[in-house]
Amino acid sequence: MSMSPVDSPKDDPQEAKRQQAGIPLPALVSLGLFASLAVLVLLGWYFAEQEYLRQCAPTCPAWILFPPLSAEGMFSVIRNTVTAAAALGLGVTIVLSYRRQRVAEQTLTYTAETQRLAVKAQTMESKRMDRETLDTLRKRYLDIATLLNTKGDLNRITALHALESLTISWRQFENIREASASLGLLLSTARLANSDRTTQGQEFRKTITRTLDRHMRLDAEDNEAWGCLTVDATACVGTAIEDWIVDGGTVTASPRREGSFAVNTMTIRSGTVRLEDNYPPSAGSVAESTLKKLVLEGGRLEVALKHSTYPLSATFSNCSMNGGRIVFYGRTHNDAARDYHFRECEFRGARMWATEDRSVSFHFEDCTFSKNPFGKFVLNSKNFRAEFINCVSEIRPGERKPVTSIEDLIALKRKPKTVEVDA
Repeated sequence: MSMSPVDSPKDDPQEAKRQQAGIPLPALVSLGLFASLAVLVLLGWYFAEQEYLRQCAPTCPAWILFPPLSAEGMFSVIRNTVTAAAALGLGVTIVLSYRRQRVAEQTLTYTAETQRLAVKAQTMESKRMDRETLDTLRKRYLDIATLLNTKGDLNRITALHALESLTISWRQFENIREASASLGLLLSTARLANSDRTTQGQEFRKTITRTLDRHMRLDAEDNEAWGCLTVDATACVGTAIEDWIVDGGTVTASPRREGSFAVNTMTIRSGTVRLEDNYPPSAGSVAESTLKKLVLEGGRLEVALKHSTYPLSATFSNCSMNGGRIVFYGRTHNDAARDYHFRECEFRGARMWATEDRSVSFHFEDCTFSKNPFGKFVLNSKNFRAEFINCVSEIRPGERKPVTSIEDLIALKRKPKTVEVDA
């Protein structure tokens, strides 16, 4: 009778499970014991035959089933049997150990290969998800750009918050270039709104200023911080810059309204910060910018005074210049003098440079110097002038000397430490 497809062992789960299980463990142990006893019996019989033939040869018949042996012959047979069984067991143990080692090595190889394939599959899946995320974020950017092209205050506010969220998403995705591009679109929208004098336009500009300040005040380790991005905040800053932290980014900032810039608190760890005033060429008043509680730990600070005709001035108060460079820019096609005032500032390692050949004056009041902050370009300028009031140099704590001229700063050099040797 033919077997139906349903009765086939391949279709029977229990039968397939029994075929995969193989020989049961008790049967396998019994079979091993039986084989060992059989080998011992055969070895004993072989050695007994050899001992019997040795004792009675050549008169005795060969290969009898139960050869008669003396006590000494029986002891010799038992000794030879045990020795041969031990040698055979040792050989079997060595073979099994070798096979076990080979199996273990193959298992490790297969495990490593499996892990490699799993990591590769995970990497491919991650890349696929990354590509999907990139496509999603870029589509969001295009949708926001389309929304900005439509009229309406509600659409403008919606696009603003959408751009903020998109910039944060790119920042969390560790794509600085795309995050800077999204932030650039946001700030460009802010500059276009400067001409809107309505109440809605004013509220929109205030919202952008609050958004920019909120993210610039975060530490760079925070995924929502914008201090590591390229921030073109030209004509986007409100009344003053408060508590900004720049760490690796390129920041350009100038006031939204016409006038000089003001910094109340800023920390520059690395990167470049360019501060510009916002005076038109026809302005007819003295331009004075202020920087308070500025901490320069590294990077580059650029102070750009663009006033065309009238005297320019920038005042630094309670600032710590611990490293990096300070560069002063200005227009070179006019004769406007530029004055830079420093009050109660500390100079621990920052270098100052002036890029124009016009009259440049530095005024220091109640400042402390550990190093000479001026570069050779400034010192060699014919129109360079420096004034010191109540300033001191401090190479080591407690060792203070008055600073009254630029020569006192040039003479600042760290003294080598002396080591006392016992006689």
